[in-house]
Amino acid sequence: MQPRCLIPFLALVATAGQGAPSVTRTGSKLQVRLDGASEWSLTTASGHDCATGKGASINLAKIANDEDLRLTLGNGAVVDIPAKRKISPLPKPAGDAVIYQVPVRTYFAKGTGKALTGRLEHFTDAVLKDIKDLGVDYLWMTGLLESLSPDNSDVDVVKGDAGSYYAITDNWDISPQVGSLEEFDRFVDRAHAAGLRVLMDLVVNHTARVHRTDVACKTDLDFGKGDDVSEFFSNKNNYFHLVNTAFRPPAPGSRPGDGVFDTNIFQDGVQLETPALVTGNNVALSQPRTSDWFETVKLNYGYDFTTGRTEYTPRPRTWDQML
Repeated sequence: MQPRCLIPFLALVATAGQGAPSVTRTGSKLQVRLDGASEWSLTTASGHDCATGKGASINLAKIANDEDLRLTLGNGAVVDIPAKRKISPLPKPAGDAVIYQVPVRTYFAKGTGKALTGRLEHFTDAVLKDIKDLGVDYLWMTGLLESLSPDNSDVDVVKGDAGSYYAITDNWDISPQVGSLEEFDRFVDRAHAAGLRVLMDLVVNHTARVHRTDVACKTDLDFGKGDDVSEFFSNKNNYFHLVNTAFRPPAPGSRPGDGVFDTNIFQDGVQLETPALVTGNNVALSQPRTSDWFETVKLNYGYDFTTGRTEYTPRPRTWDQML
């Protein structure tokens, strides 16, 4: 299944006497030129907020590309911007398929200790042809989503020099360690040209201890935003909260750091994770062990793993966010 991407197009419909804006949507980028300066707001057709502003142009570098958009101007004019998904042109294999796993950031490593030796741009036409010649049908690209690293989090919760690529900090973006949304789009085109369909990992059990997206139309879906931190378990919450405790990283030992987690989930400059969250491998300790998945926090899908209690009605919001 090819991830949802978009091809460029111009749009579209204007009402209330406003001249039709010029709209260009390419991959994850949106550019709009308005007929004069105006206040504006951008939402998805399903009602998620994307961005607001004022001026004669709109330039968004990262925007969710899986839904129709609606631009509303200050004079009441409405511009509908439909999504156009770029679907794989390749037929699915009729029978058994050969899936080739590619851990992107280490794929070109020779020897050991070379954690960051691969980027999407390194998968050239020639490299992809060599893989296809092995009889491969699908590329399974591992470690593409933006994940925890020393560049975006306190080192007290980063494992290794590069961080675990299963500790996701932004479920709607590509890790800078391997490329960008634009580079991903170009990579998918090259893979299709080589006759390879593309799969990618989606990590559904947990996120990093810090999850904060900068992709427009998704910020109101950020995991943990709006959680009731006074409850250990609620199907309205994304995480499990250890009420009245503060998170402490494992004792540093040979790891870097000072043993204090200095990054709050949603507010810069606030010390510690309070209350502490349950660690990704179901460890309900305010200070997990070094052997635990301490760089991650467990997602709550309406099942209390400590008691076996389920709350699936109303449907837990984590379901919809992950969908």
